[in-house]
Amino acid sequence: MLTARSTLDKYAANGGTEMNCLGFIMDNTTANMKALRLLQEAMPTIIALGCVVHALNLLCKDLSKPDKLKALHQEVMQEEAATLGTPTASVADILGDVKWASMVSGDSEAIRTELKNQQLKMHVRDAHSIRANNPTRFAGLLLMAQDMQVVMGAILGMTSSVTWEEVRSSSVNASVFDKLTSGWWKSLNMVVDLMEPIGNAIHRLEADMPYLSQE
Repeated sequence: MLTARSTLDKYAANGGTEMNCLGFIMDNTTANMKALRLLQEAMPTIIALGCVVHALNLLCKDLSKPDKLKALHQEVMQEEAATLGTPTASVADILGDVKWASMVSGDSEAIRTELKNQQLKMHVRDAHSIRANNPTRFAGLLLMAQDMQVVMGAILGMTSSVTWEEVRSSSVNASVFDKLTSGWWKSLNMVVDLMEPIGNAIHRLEADMPYLSQE
């Protein structure tokens, strides 16, 4: 509330009036949402909205938390598992593995190099990498999951290579790549299908620079 009030004061100091202020859009923290409600009570004519992009980004993050949306996790993954005959894994499990794979590849030069070499063996002209886990990047989990899809062949080649034991010794958490079985990749595809409409909406709503989700 104080921030909104001070913003209006600065607006007025530059020649504006409260009558010309259409409203406020804030991110969706508890304090900000309370402030917006207070603003609407004090100034019924203004528009007070939570940011849709932030809300959608929070939805992406909630999908990665085991204690959030448990019913959705179980319904989506169990239904698909029954159809495809793949092991059941929650959305949070898959996204947790994606984050670990991103962090491990970011921390281990040996793994990054091996992923690049595997892509060169596959005659990939421009080697792709898994983006770093950046909590402030909108729909960052989706972007990392899509990166995993792109380098799937390289990951499978790396973990089946005769040099894998040596490469995996470069990180104590490299075992995350060993669990990426064919069933896991099918589950990843399901998770991406679930999250892509959210990510696409975020990209369409980001109407000005910088495009945080596309860095």
